[in-house]
Amino acid sequence: MQAPSEVDKSHIFHYRVKFTNGRDGVRRATLNGKPFVPPSGKPLLMKIIDNDKLPKKSNIASLKLNNAVQIIIDNPLGGPHPFHLHGHHFWVVGMGRVNDGNFDANNAKHTIQTRAVLRDTVMVKERSYVVIR
Repeated sequence: MQAPSEVDKSHIFHYRVKFTNGRDGVRRATLNGKPFVPPSGKPLLMKIIDNDKLPKKSNIASLKLNNAVQIIIDNPLGGPHPFHLHGHHFWVVGMGRVNDGNFDANNAKHTIQTRAVLRDTVMVKERSYVVIR
């Protein structure tokens, strides 16, 4: 089985991992500067199923049904970081080496391939990137 060969540009998401200290002094991971905030009450999936109003801090993306999604994760940190999506498997279609820097589609070293590995977790190497579909 191969990864989808094309992705609609509106279904490409680029995230940068970072760790910051919150106002409470606790160190937390952020994606594009937005910290993870655990939902209060019901899990988000249950809120969606029940048609409840979602918290403003939720990082929600509206997607077209049955379209491929591509997620680019940059890791500018000095150590590797595992990444996973709860309840989903994905194809690893691009992965940088240590010190390759952030993903750049115009950089010949940063390639995408549809002959890929299906995973549920991937390690994003330090100062590098990974691309999943």
